[in-house]
Amino acid sequence: MNSVSEMLLTPRQFAERSRGDLLLLDASPEDVYAAGHIEGARWINAALLRSHQPEAPGGVPERPQLRELFEDLGVRTDTPVVACDHSSGRDACRTVWSLHLLGFPDAAWLCGDAAQWGAAGLPIVTGADVTPVSRGALPDTPGQSQLHADAGEILASLSGEAAALQIWDCRSRAEFTGEERRTHRGGHIPGAFHLEWTDLLNPDGSGAARPTEEVRALLEAAGADLNARTIVHCHLHARSAVAWTIGRAAGLDIGAYSGSWAEWGNREDVPIEEGDGGAS
Repeated sequence: MNSVSEMLLTPRQFAERSRGDLLLLDASPEDVYAAGHIEGARWINAALLRSHQPEAPGGVPERPQLRELFEDLGVRTDTPVVACDHSSGRDACRTVWSLHLLGFPDAAWLCGDAAQWGAAGLPIVTGADVTPVSRGALPDTPGQSQLHADAGEILASLSGEAAALQIWDCRSRAEFTGEERRTHRGGHIPGAFHLEWTDLLNPDGSGAARPTEEVRALLEAAGADLNARTIVHCHLHARSAVAWTIGRAAGLDIGAYSGSWAEWGNREDVPIEEGDGGAS
């Protein structure tokens, strides 16, 4: 499991493959995990995937801290990882993105909601995670820095001081226009296109991703250049982690702004547009 096309697995696809050669991580809340999870899945505390800094609570922890989290769970370079959760993929995909950011490419999302797990024949068990874990090992490498952008890089792009970045805002339409405000300022990054993350999911309610050709068509209809360097964000890089995973699987050159709107919308020194345009 080492290609972009294998970043998305349905429960049925997962059930059909041998699981002896992979590690399954469940990023659901601990009590939800205990109430029912796929047999053999290890629980990961998704809160540790974020820095929780006041100015950017969705930001990335220090690299050694992130690497230690995964090594403690037994992640090693020769074992593919599949992540799942009970929340439409937000924490599972944040797990996948974090692993790719560390330079670990063999990480995929088990998409589809928990109801699909049993339907696919996957054994469901209850209780805490008591599986003995052999500590993993990940190389101390620079990782994949192109998978992340910070506010400074976006500002440099907007001012023309750096290469252009295409900004994808995957929040709700009301958040994008500024009608719904969760921060001091509402609106969106100037020039951003909008495509809500839920539009990338199959409308049948299964929680699975749409087929690649549908995803690409939706992006083009939203005004995206499929060949442009793209940075996606939401409010805390949870919804946008799903968008990043699906977008990367669809062939985009895509990174994420983990500070997201929780950071940008509380700064006074950055440009913002409201509605469908108009700087504020």
